[in-house]
Amino acid sequence: MKPHADSSTAANPLSRPRPAWPAAWQDLLDTLLQASCVVDAESLRVLAVNTSATQLWGRSAAELTAISVEELAATPEDQLFWTQLHSWPQATVLHSDSLILHADGSTREVERRLCPFQLPDGRPAWMLSLTDLSGQRRAEREVERLTAELGATFGASNDAILITDLEGRVRHWNAAFARLWHLPEHCSARHDQGEVGLILHGSMADAGTYEDSLAHRMDELRDAHGGASLRAARGGLHEPQSAPAVATDRFLLGDGRTVERRLLPQYGRGLLVGWVQVWRDLTAQVADQARLQLAAQVFDATLDALLVTDADGNIVAANPAAALLTGRSTEALQDGCLQPLLEGVGNDGGLVALTAGLPRWQGELTVRSPQGAVPVQATLLRISGSGRPANGCIVVLRDQSERDAAQRQIEALA
Repeated sequence: MKPHADSSTAANPLSRPRPAWPAAWQDLLDTLLQASCVVDAESLRVLAVNTSATQLWGRSAAELTAISVEELAATPEDQLFWTQLHSWPQATVLHSDSLILHADGSTREVERRLCPFQLPDGRPAWMLSLTDLSGQRRAEREVERLTAELGATFGASNDAILITDLEGRVRHWNAAFARLWHLPEHCSARHDQGEVGLILHGSMADAGTYEDSLAHRMDELRDAHGGASLRAARGGLHEPQSAPAVATDRFLLGDGRTVERRLLPQYGRGLLVGWVQVWRDLTAQVADQARLQLAAQVFDATLDALLVTDADGNIVAANPAAALLTGRSTEALQDGCLQPLLEGVGNDGGLVALTAGLPRWQGELTVRSPQGAVPVQATLLRISGSGRPANGCIVVLRDQSERDAAQRQIEALA
């Protein structure tokens, strides 16, 4: 009579006796750094696990070896993978990413590697090795987040930024740079063949000076980096740098604009890996400075005495004519207040205008000076910005001494 298989055993592979697992092989399994499991190829039962596997799943070795590997599947895709595993050739090494379910309910991203081998009794088995990628994936997501934030900041910056390698080959630029230099829409940093450099070169009023300046500044900053590296190698990590970490130049463009370039070294892992050029259009600023210089020249050259006060009546500026009229130096005037200069008989209207904050007042006053009272024609004009309260005043004083002397002479002759 032929022996026949027990129907319950055939229906449930886990009910079959578990093959003996040699202690020497278990010791070898425990030496592996990766979470490793031995899986029976026929029943998919977990036969043995190492300590790293118990830590990865958060379960004891007894729990893991009492179940099928299918029960450890965390996703439908994993269940399908184990169900179809028998269809793969036994000699195939399988490698993929997957998820596992920890005992605390959390999921872990893992790298899965499945290698075939034979058990001591000759039966086929799989060596399942898992590498926990959770920390790596978190780091990658953090890098992606920071990269996205930096990219958004780079793109939204009002400064025109150009990034090149050490040889000056273009790697990136932002939208502000494209606007500043009127780059054509087809320009791409990825496919740049020197077109951007030609555009910058051709835009300069003096292209030769621009090229020489760029090469000189790069050499200067490269030498500074080399000196700092040498000091660090000698142990002088806290010594101050002998050269600035940024080089600034101004250039006049052919269309009349004035631009500023700040050249900074770009570092990666402590090594000089490229250059960052930060460009700004200073045309409006230069024009404002020119107007201010012209206004200062007019202020100093006018024959009328000019005084500028703050909101409290303190003199903040005085021209040479004011110093001559009052008999005081401009420094002495700027240390004083306007009101004491106007105190005296006949100055009530001017003092009222000064203290009442009238937008404009004009009349005759007398100004105190070491030589006595000086009659003047005065104009007080409040300084106020658009929609803002007055924050000072401009006082124009014209000496009337000669006029009064002539008037007295006429009266005497009459």
